[in-house]
This record gives sequence, structure tokens and C-alpha cells, in this order.
Amino acid sequence: MMLVFGAMGCAEQGDVAAEMQGAIADANDAVTLSLLMTELAMRTGDDPSQRHGRPGLCPWLEKTKHDGGGWELLIDFDEGCLPADAVFPLPLDGQASVTYVSGDIDVDFDTLRVSQIAPVTGKLSGTFDIRTDGTTALTLVGDPTITQESRSEELTRGLDISVSWDGLDWTVDGTSDDADLRKLSVPVDNLGAGGCPNPASGHAILANGKGPELDVDYGKPGDGKVTVTRKNQVSEPVDPCRWLPWFY
Repeated sequence: MMLVFGAMGCAEQGDVAAEMQGAIADANDAVTLSLLMTELAMRTGDDPSQRHGRPGLCPWLEKTKHDGGGWELLIDFDEGCLPADAVFPLPLDGQASVTYVSGDIDVDFDTLRVSQIAPVTGKLSGTFDIRTDGTTALTLVGDPTITQESRSEELTRGLDISVSWDGLDWTVDGTSDDADLRKLSVPVDNLGAGGCPNPASGHAILANGKGPELDVDYGKPGDGKVTVTRKNQVSEPVDPCRWLPWFY
């Protein structure tokens, strides 16, 4: 059981520890879905001529003119692959498509799946901008859902986030259905194959309306561990990767 520091009885400590573990799991869910949305949206800035039909490159991209102006980008992960420059750290298969008109994007998840077992559904829209210094800025609003029917498992969150890339880290700021994400900085080094998308700094504030807020602090103590604060109660430093979504 997670240790919690603060004056309380053993039974209460067990209840608070369970709340804190749930807060970490909810924060991980929000971060994971934010990175999935970013993975698709950032392909808007890729050059299809460098990927289309080129063996060994993932995903393949095909760009066509859109009837309403702008263009449409088909993102094809084929039978499953993990791009070398992936933001989402798990293999994807199937296809998704992005419509881009004057900086606005709409994403259709089409036949996209996670790890060849979990279909992705929902909606995603937002804006995309590559700044003059090469950094990237996104605003994304959507309700992605990842489902595994054989286990009756479903992960879904409504998200309204801004995402930026400074050449070293992805920073996520915004809200999900149950979390307030405050400047979560996710290092690229944490996004390798099967990696844990563990922010190096920032906070996730969880509130379910039934009790005190819980603050998951990714910078304290750092070095891959977090602490959770609930009123005057603080958890021991723990590895948040112990509570990743079920499809990892």
C-alpha cells in the first residue's frame, strides 16, 4: 500500500492511499490520451513526399486537396508500427485522416487501433501552427475513446488542451473530464517503444466533487517519481508507471 504522511488512523490511511493511487491512474489516462491526440495532429506538419510509399517509414502519408480548400492527409500505420519520432509510445495500426484548412484541423480516427487490440473512436478538432523557430503549437479538443471489447474495458476522456513542442519536451496544458493538467512537460526520452509517458514536471489536479482535491506533483521529488497531496496529507514518492492504462 502507498504510504501517506499525516495524522490519521490506519483505516483512514488505507482509504486516502486508494484515493491517491486513483488520482495517479486518472492523470495517466489523461496524459496518455493527450499524447495519442498529439501523435495524430502533429502529422499535419510532416512532409508526405518524404514518407509516402517509402519502405520502412511509418506512418505512410498521402496528401490530397480538400473540397472546402486546404487539404486532407491520410495517415496509414498499416498492420502496426511505432514511428521513430512517435509521441504516443505504443504501436498503432490502421488509418486515421486529418483535414487541414487555414490552420484548423479535424481528425477522423477511421480504422485506428492501439497495439492491434484496441479500436480508437471519438472526435478531435483544433488548430495547428509551426512557428518560425521550428517549434510547434497545437490546441486540441476531443473525446477519444480506446476500447478492448474482449475485456469490456474502455478508456475515454473529454479533453480541451494546448500542446507545444520546444525541440526537447512536449508540454501539455488544459483539462480533461476529471483532471486539470498544468504544464506537464513530457521528455522525448520517455516516449520510446512501450515507454511510460511520465512527465518530468507539472501538476495534475484531480477533483471528483466528493472530497478534497488531489494534486499529483510530477516535479517532487522528480527522477521519475511523484508525490500526491490531499489537504495536509502527502504520499511517499512513488513510481506513477505502476498505474498505467490497461493496454500497456
